[in-house]
Amino acid sequence: NQILTIVDPTFASFERALRSIGVTSPSAFFGAELAKLLGGVVCAVLAALFWNWSGPFHLAKFVVPPVVALVVIGVVNRTLDRAAMARRRRVRSELALATEMLGIFLEGGQTLDQAFRGFCDVCGRALPSVATAQRALIADLNNGISYEKAIMRWAASLDVDEAKPLAALFIESLLHGTELVTHMRQISADLLHARSLAARA
Repeated sequence: NQILTIVDPTFASFERALRSIGVTSPSAFFGAELAKLLGGVVCAVLAALFWNWSGPFHLAKFVVPPVVALVVIGVVNRTLDRAAMARRRRVRSELALATEMLGIFLEGGQTLDQAFRGFCDVCGRALPSVATAQRALIADLNNGISYEKAIMRWAASLDVDEAKPLAALFIESLLHGTELVTHMRQISADLLHARSLAARA
């Protein structure tokens, strides 16, 4: 990652946008970054080969190719950022209901692990954006990753600030037995209030 950041200073935001749309593999990050850079280089080479450099603007042959490369990289970054922002909006719109559903499982007497698994089974069609992160959480737990690390990865995959207090609440409950349902009701109400304010705005 450090090498890619040196080569492309926009890589950190590019990686976050990839994570936001569901890409999690380090090899996928490398492949996407390499494809973006190669696309910029190819476009720059084509510009150098096929542009008509005759006339008083002959110095443009040294300027236009790198500009073309930067424009291509910028367009790719911007397109991915828009896709990531659209996914974050979908996640925010689903998170209040997701919190409410998890609270219902917990009110029924289930453990947090059981609630996670039960919620994963039923949320697919109703909450497709959250469901992707939920399936990844269950896969992490099944693969023996600790609850704390798996929950932090779940929050990171949702990639919205509203997921952080939920993750902190889950981890605190696991470590100290903190009561969950009341706090989750409050978080759900806060999420609904925030959506109402956004809709009015």
